[in-house]
Amino acid sequence: MKKTIKKFVGLVMALALLTGLLAGCSNNGGNNSDDNESADGVVNIDFWGGWNGSDLGVMEEIVEQFNNSQDNVHVTLTTFSWSDMFSKLVTEYADGVPCDILGLHPFEIGQYAEMGLYNPEPVVELGLDESDYSEVVWDATFYEGVQYAVPLDSHMHGIFYNKALFEEYGITKVPETGDELVETAIQLTVDANGLHPDETGFDPDNIVQYGLGMGMNHHLLFQFQTLMCQQGEEPFTVDMTEADFDDEKAEKAFTWLQDLVFKYHVAPLGETSYSDDFVNGTVAMAIGGSWDVPKIQSSDIDWGVTLYPQVFDDERAYWAAAHMLVFPSSKNPDKDKVDAAVQFASWLTENLQLWADAGYVPSSKQMESYVAQDENISVWLEAMDYAHYMPAHPKASQLFNQSAPSPFVTAYSSLILDGEDPAEVVRQFKADLNQILQE
Repeated sequence: MKKTIKKFVGLVMALALLTGLLAGCSNNGGNNSDDNESADGVVNIDFWGGWNGSDLGVMEEIVEQFNNSQDNVHVTLTTFSWSDMFSKLVTEYADGVPCDILGLHPFEIGQYAEMGLYNPEPVVELGLDESDYSEVVWDATFYEGVQYAVPLDSHMHGIFYNKALFEEYGITKVPETGDELVETAIQLTVDANGLHPDETGFDPDNIVQYGLGMGMNHHLLFQFQTLMCQQGEEPFTVDMTEADFDDEKAEKAFTWLQDLVFKYHVAPLGETSYSDDFVNGTVAMAIGGSWDVPKIQSSDIDWGVTLYPQVFDDERAYWAAAHMLVFPSSKNPDKDKVDAAVQFASWLTENLQLWADAGYVPSSKQMESYVAQDENISVWLEAMDYAHYMPAHPKASQLFNQSAPSPFVTAYSSLILDGEDPAEVVRQFKADLNQILQE
């Protein structure tokens, strides 16, 4: 596999070199000596991330606070879509001008670590303490025994709910199980005639208020992981050479998700922004996560949040991801820039209350007492011991890519937009995964 990867990197480098000769090198993340240090001695470093929701504004503010906290390092934050960012990283590495520090998720570590694109040495310099992190978070910073990443947070799905609408419809209990979520969503779904989905004459083509909103994109597959793990089935493992998850359990998971739209009519078909719909009051509940908190907090809505429901009874389990920091490798390393990146990472890990204020649960156990003060964030603390991360598989970017034509995109489009038979979706999903694994 490593020989194949080296050939791939070589091809990318050759193409990037040709592109550079024809069009000139990119200035993003440049390590050219003229860019390293400004006239007043400030070291300039580039920080890349894929934040593009309401949490982006928070990260921008955090970077600004760091820049204002001292006068020897200036950080420039540049954001891309998550998938585009890694394509950019490969190209910039080939050009010899990668960024200096990068935000990512654990499953995005393995493939690019194998390609030699991450430098583990700055992580060692930070002197992280294993006892300060949960086992699942700490383990996720490693790939093949080498620690490549600095943990920032953990995040997972939850159910946001509109307290005013709960009161209006006489709902006094937040849903804890899958059945309770469906029942509550039915009570909160109303057509133009004021009828609910369980009432005669309800018009599913003329709904004015939905009980539940959710991301009809890759997050459906993150829900799939939760639903599989709740059935005692880990769908993706680090060492998988074949996707061999249980088809019957996968069909149950997909069916439950699909029924929210096509059977119970409590979630809108083709919803483009559940967070906007929740804030606007057109959905009464929403399956979202920490990344939505800044937008919801800035609205006038009276809201609460509870954990993702226990749909299946076999195990308590939740899909989870994390934001972590890595230090890209460079063919032209500059010690001043590496030191500056370490300084920024150290400051950020020491000021994670700023990220907690955005709704995220910092990975550091030292932040638990701070998080516990906010009932709308601390709810996630009790779920951390049941978190399941997606693996840092060497082919993660192909297996879990959020852009077409990845298996994820094909599966959720067929399931939740086209209403195809869940059994057929499972069959195709597994076949697509295995085709990648066998290449």
